[in-house]
Amino acid sequence: MNLTIEQITQRFKKALSKDGDFPASARVIAELQKLANDPSSTAQQMTDIILKEPSLGTRILGIVNSAYFRRVKPVLTVSEAVIVLGSRQIADICASLLILNKFSSNANDNLKLALQKCVFTGLVTSGFQENSCHELGFLLGVFRNLGEVMLFYYFPEVGMKLKQISNSKNISFEDSFRLIFQKDLIEVVVDVFDVLNLPKYYRDTLKATQLIINPRTTMTVSPQIVEKAKYLELSEEIARNVVEGKELDLMTLPDKYQGVQYNQIVKSVELAFSSLDKFEEVANLDFSNVRLHKTKYIPESGSHFSKNEQLLEPLKQAISRNATTATLLILATDILKSTFNRVILYLKAKDQPVLKIRIFEGNQKGFDESNTEVPLTEEHILTDCLKIAKPTFPPHGLFPDSYPVACIPVGNIKVPVAVLYFDRRESVESCLEITDREKDLIQKLHLLINQSLKSAS
Repeated sequence: MNLTIEQITQRFKKALSKDGDFPASARVIAELQKLANDPSSTAQQMTDIILKEPSLGTRILGIVNSAYFRRVKPVLTVSEAVIVLGSRQIADICASLLILNKFSSNANDNLKLALQKCVFTGLVTSGFQENSCHELGFLLGVFRNLGEVMLFYYFPEVGMKLKQISNSKNISFEDSFRLIFQKDLIEVVVDVFDVLNLPKYYRDTLKATQLIINPRTTMTVSPQIVEKAKYLELSEEIARNVVEGKELDLMTLPDKYQGVQYNQIVKSVELAFSSLDKFEEVANLDFSNVRLHKTKYIPESGSHFSKNEQLLEPLKQAISRNATTATLLILATDILKSTFNRVILYLKAKDQPVLKIRIFEGNQKGFDESNTEVPLTEEHILTDCLKIAKPTFPPHGLFPDSYPVACIPVGNIKVPVAVLYFDRRESVESCLEITDREKDLIQKLHLLINQSLKSAS
């Protein structure tokens, strides 16, 4: 192999630069353009499509974090990028990145395997830790395997030789890369990130994987980042064995990755398999040879959202005692405080067609809650949810740092009672998305309170 590590790094940087040639699927572009022209489409619909193509998520995050957009805080997820740029601009950016050849067509077998591992690592990583951001975890998994994907795409002969070394010496592909080039493939990926303007969070987490792979490695990284890197490496090991059709006993992993519970591992793997249908066209995913041992797995009692039932119990008891609507709303505010930074209860003012703040939990500099009212006759995120009489998830909140945002209506626009507004503040460290468990909690809160109103009337 006459190729040098510097040549590989420079080729990867060129591929991911502004005028690079890292491919995206024409089918995905067409779907995005269709959504951008549909006023009823949502940011989440666009995000789901973009995440099917590893190259698109990578490039979009690089663009939105570039100096051109001058973001004060880095954008960590594609869904936030869609909200920041807007669906029309996102669709146009994706179209400008289009190269007609697809990953899933005319790809050699090694590239297909690398893509499968890319997707599956992301799916497993996203399944860990119920309250973490699933999309952020997925992107970490994609970035973790970006080097192998690009190597097989741009240097298939080199990739083939490294694969042969890997098979003959019974070592991983990355070990064979390190053996030949005296550098970790993940280090090459981190170097390439310089041209992508990706948030420091991703670079730090990928670097920290070296602490997991080689405990003798020394670097200064926060414990939180090391924890993320541990789950990422665990996901990588699972994905590698799954894609290569090797036998893997999940019960051995908690001892290797200290602090990770066996039930966590099994649930994340099962979630990954259940999500594969979203990526069925990526590199012709086929895991028919999977052999994972989990014979001693005993499911936890209760549903996946059992924590919600615990949170809602005081509210249910109050309803059974025929508590007043005011009491129920106060209890609902307390429940939402357990997850969100700010919770505001707006009540319909007596004899006036306006909503006024009754409870404000959280801090906002310069916000005068005593002088804030929302006329029911005006267009507003609070009146919008009363119109449809269902919980809503507006793209923008009441404050500059509001995201994500949700509103629960009590009553409707004809008979308004109250609106519960709640949000989280933008943060580099925490998840910006409302999780499936939180959505379940929001829906159940809405049903409980509004059904109690119907019963009382």
